[in-house]
Amino acid sequence: MALIRMRERRRGPYRPPASAERMIETGSRIALICLFLFAFFLILSEAMFFFAPLFAALIIALTLGPIASRLELLGLPATVAAALLLLAILLLIAGIVTALYVPLSAWLERGPEIWKKVEEMLASVREQLRSVSEAREDLEDALGEGGATVKMSDRMESFTSALTLAPAVAGQLLIFVGTFYFFLVTRHDLRRAALSFCMSRGLRCRVARIFRDVEADVSSYLVTIAIINAGFGACVAVALALLGVPSAPLWGLLAAVLNFAPYLGPAVMTMILFLVGLVSFEPISSAFVVAGVFVAMNVMEGQFVTPSFVGRTMTLNPFMVFVTLTFWLWLWGAIGAFLAVPLLLIGRSTVAHLIPRRREPRGADRPRKRGLPAAA
Repeated sequence: MALIRMRERRRGPYRPPASAERMIETGSRIALICLFLFAFFLILSEAMFFFAPLFAALIIALTLGPIASRLELLGLPATVAAALLLLAILLLIAGIVTALYVPLSAWLERGPEIWKKVEEMLASVREQLRSVSEAREDLEDALGEGGATVKMSDRMESFTSALTLAPAVAGQLLIFVGTFYFFLVTRHDLRRAALSFCMSRGLRCRVARIFRDVEADVSSYLVTIAIINAGFGACVAVALALLGVPSAPLWGLLAAVLNFAPYLGPAVMTMILFLVGLVSFEPISSAFVVAGVFVAMNVMEGQFVTPSFVGRTMTLNPFMVFVTLTFWLWLWGAIGAFLAVPLLLIGRSTVAHLIPRRREPRGADRPRKRGLPAAA
């Protein structure tokens, strides 16, 4: 021990090499970033009441930002332009909710009939496959007697739950309206304030490009997708009407709305149309035909129509879309599913400027010609 202490006094305290110091520093930064992301998403999960309408309002405001700028160039004040766009959005949401609520409530009242059809189909499948009846007994025990009937107590319970949810919905609507309006009115001031914190000219240019590209990408993508979904919903309504499906305009509108949530929305719509076909037509195979027609139209829209209109530059990686969709669906439910793709667009535009890609030299990807070396 004495010899070791003497060596330490001569050579000084032990210091790790420079490579080890860099590894420790990099590891500490990664750990801090992971802790920050964990705390950030934990706050988003716990404060969904505030952040979900806030994010929805910001995304819709970014989409309508270019339209507000054009209205301001025509001479309208920023407050008037924002008020007109807010009124248009509220009228659109109210119209969609009204168009969906009344027909859907009528179909929801047919829940016992739909459940009876499902039970009959499951019973026939069990008989054909000669399966045991234990699953059916477990299902009957779980549902209880008269589980498919709707009682007055259930209606009163749903009424009281609606009354308790009304203040929460009103509060979220107020957050949405306030965020949307004040962001559109003060978006130029917010941009100048963010640029004023940038000390160097290069950082200011980079932040300005992030603001520009985020607004342009989100606006062009969502407007294009909205037009495509509207046309897709109209085609679905016409196809279902030709098949004789009742309430075809309702299902077309619902298909257009659910198509904003990739993968999840079409899957839910396929199940809904299968149940509608099961109730509306007598042969069970007709329900598969109705759902199959919708699946075929959705595949054509996703594989041919959307890529041709959106373009290669705005096409998102399907794997990233699926991961983002499942994450926000787990975090915020249905609202997160609708906000997943716009949030992915914002993240992609931001990361593209913060971590620029390395440019390959011209001709680097071309295959080299094999041959003899040039004569000296």
